Amino acid sequence: MSETFSRGFDHGNYASAYVTEDPTDALGETTGDLREGILLGFYSSYELHEISEEYREEVRALRIKWKEEL
Repeated sequence: MSETFSRGFDHGNYASAYVTEDPTDALGETTGDLREGILLGFYSSYELHEISEEYREEVRALRIKWKEEL
């Protein structure tokens, strides 16, 4: 797991718990591992059906991609 992904995951998890209910606010203009980490961290405690349609498929694919490393 990359350090960038790990920082993103922590950021997304914190944002979801304490800052915002909208992942768009947490994502900003991020890309790559940082974006993926933020999304997975933000939605770490959500079931897929609880995630907005805008991000549901992306989160599903990222959970598969990063499963072995999480």
